[in-house]
Amino acid sequence: MAATEKFGPLLRHLRLNAGKSMGDLARHLGVSVPYISDVEHGRRAPLARHRILDTARFLGIEPSTLLVSATQSRGVLDIEGNPSEHAVEVGMNFAGAMGRLSESQLNQIARILEAEED
Repeated sequence: MAATEKFGPLLRHLRLNAGKSMGDLARHLGVSVPYISDVEHGRRAPLARHRILDTARFLGIEPSTLLVSATQSRGVLDIEGNPSEHAVEVGMNFAGAMGRLSESQLNQIARILEAEED
C-alpha cells in the first residue's frame, strides 16, 4: 500500500465510526464529495493540516492520529513509539517550517538532537 493510501482508509474508518457521510464532511470542509472520495481512496494527498484539525473537531476525535498518518504519508516525519499529542504538534510545526529556518536555527536544532542521543 502506498503511503498516500494509508491516510485515506484511516480517514474513511474514522468518518464512518462517527456516523458521517462523505457529503457531511465535504460540506463541513467546503470541498467537493469527489475530493473527499479521492483522498479516502489514496488518489489525492492527505488533507492539509488545517483541514485535518477541522475534520477532527467535526468527527469529535483527537487530531493526532490523522496528523501522524498524514505526515508519515508525505514522508516528512518518521514517528517512533507513542508520542504525546504535544510532540506530534511540535513535529508537524517543525516539518512545515523546515524550509523557512536559517542555517543557524537548523544548527541549533541539530545540537539539541545530538545532545539527546548522548
